[in-house]
Amino acid sequence: MFVRIFTTVNQYPKSILLILLALSTFFFVQARDGLFDPNSGRLRINSTVEPFIERDSGAYQQFLDAREAFGSEEVVVIALHNTEKKPIGLDYLLTLSHLKTEIEATVPGISKVLSMLDIPQASGKCAGKSYFHQMGIGSVCVSVLEKYEHEISCLNSSDSEKISASDTGDNLEESLDEGLEDSLDESQEDGLEGSLEENLEGSLNENVDDSGETDTETDTTEETSLDCTLEKSSSSPNELHADAEAKIGKIVLSLKNHPLFQGDVLSKDSSTTALILTFKPESKPESDNTQKILQELQVKHQKNPEIADTLRIAYAGQPRQINKASRLIRQDMQHILPMSLLLIVVVLLIAFRSIKAVFVPLSVVLFGILWTAGIIGWIGNELNLVTMACAPIIVCVGSAYVIKFLNQYQTESLQIREAGKPGDPPATIPEVINATLISVTVPVTVTAITTVAGFIALVVSPIPAVQQLGLYSSVGIISINLFTLTLAPALLHYIHMPDLAPTEEGSGLLNRFFSIIVEWLRLHSKRLIWIWLLIAGFAALGMLGLS
Repeated sequence: MFVRIFTTVNQYPKSILLILLALSTFFFVQARDGLFDPNSGRLRINSTVEPFIERDSGAYQQFLDAREAFGSEEVVVIALHNTEKKPIGLDYLLTLSHLKTEIEATVPGISKVLSMLDIPQASGKCAGKSYFHQMGIGSVCVSVLEKYEHEISCLNSSDSEKISASDTGDNLEESLDEGLEDSLDESQEDGLEGSLEENLEGSLNENVDDSGETDTETDTTEETSLDCTLEKSSSSPNELHADAEAKIGKIVLSLKNHPLFQGDVLSKDSSTTALILTFKPESKPESDNTQKILQELQVKHQKNPEIADTLRIAYAGQPRQINKASRLIRQDMQHILPMSLLLIVVVLLIAFRSIKAVFVPLSVVLFGILWTAGIIGWIGNELNLVTMACAPIIVCVGSAYVIKFLNQYQTESLQIREAGKPGDPPATIPEVINATLISVTVPVTVTAITTVAGFIALVVSPIPAVQQLGLYSSVGIISINLFTLTLAPALLHYIHMPDLAPTEEGSGLLNRFFSIIVEWLRLHSKRLIWIWLLIAGFAALGMLGLS
């Protein structure tokens, strides 16, 4: 009954190909939408430890409770390190401040960025401000870093302001002189003094009106540079840097053993400081885009000319590990799967000595992988570090079924030719396929069932990743067994397999090799049994050392 089903179905090869092609298109869409990232087009891989936590264990329940209580925010730590092992100074903290600002502005999904510049003082004159704030003019707490940058900015802008003020005064003086000259030329002899006073007053009024815009601009400049007027200093940039460096050194030294800093945002030797990045839930900080932005910022600030020789910036965290692991797995799969297929192609070429014979088993294997991936994407699961091995397993295990079918097809074709009488018409392809299905349907299916039984036993494992490995591998093997008995016969209606030529016993390299093995086994069978028993004994002793 079971064999008759497949022999009947294979009477319609075109229908089989159309149906399988339509279903494969559906599973292709499911695999694309379910397993690949829609933005980058890359395979999504769950590289976290969650697939390896037993669902019924207390550890997993604690994991869920902690995530519910404290959220599932991901954290990345960026460290700035002085390679000379000296305490961090002004330039390091300026780099830290600028890096923090750029991260908040450019990195997507940022919830909070914490550094040693953000921890407030609990008491003192500047309570509530960071430890890098000090009391300034007017009893206002000012950041040492901001004050230094402000003083440098004022120092750089002072020359341009002096030039602007000088130009304004020169223009006013020239305009005044021109007005006086015009008044003198136009005055009459009998009223020179009175006219001079009137014209002088008018000239001054005109100059005041004409310079209205200049006065307004000057007032605006004075307002915007009001702070700079309070920070007038004759110090040079080097002196300002040295003064700020000394203040920063004292503050860092005082924080060396502070419990809020040490080990979290400042190392014990004060040579390393950290930025702690917290991401919003569902922001996917492990994405290639976010990791690329972080890496670009790291490289940019690493090139700070003031401290490039002694500064080292690095970042770590679970999102980076997940991204790195996913990338390595994808790179491995880009080599493992093609290598597996290549080895199968080489073996098929050696066995069948025909390029056409390679196409049929390769199609069966690829369709099996496609259907398995489509089913995984359809049910909404993700691949992980364990289930990534499904594809090579399906290729290696499933290809044996279709190879057996093709070899039996050639054997049946040869036997039919040899059994025929001279002058009889050659056997048709449907007849050979029918004879092949009668011979291999049961053994191939039983072999597949026993293999599936071995993999499906993994479903009882408490670890989800192992369960999925057993389930997905079983689905792939069942798919390839189905394609072996449907797709392969349908393709053979249109792809001609090379016929086996009648050969004498012992001819051919492989035949001679296996003939030698058979003869050795016949003569030394008892010795071989003892050898295997000895190997089994050593293996049993080795099992005792498993932990």
